Amino acid sequence: MGSCHGENESDVYIELCRIVEENIALYKEDGKTLPLLTAEKEYSGKFFLHVGKDLHKILTIKALQAGKSFNNYCVNLLKQPFQQSKRISGKKTKNSVLEWRKSNGTS
Repeated sequence: MGSCHGENESDVYIELCRIVEENIALYKEDGKTLPLLTAEKEYSGKFFLHVGKDLHKILTIKALQAGKSFNNYCVNLLKQPFQQSKRISGKKTKNSVLEWRKSNGTS
């Protein structure tokens, strides 16, 4: 997918719509189905990640040193980039990925 940038919000939005329409047309030409919507999808809050033995060991040691469970330690690490982007912009951190996307102009 292409990218669009600019100072004028209306112009950027129009360009983004054009890019989306072009990509939809390409999907149709290639006989592909469009990706499924994710905005309203219900998530379980769980996913499995294979990180390798060494990283697993390091994370376990760091969690113990921090006095946290392995799960809580890893969740906090995964949240950090989102929380930092909120701190930089001076906005409060929200738990919702949708709220994060909206505030960062990616929705």
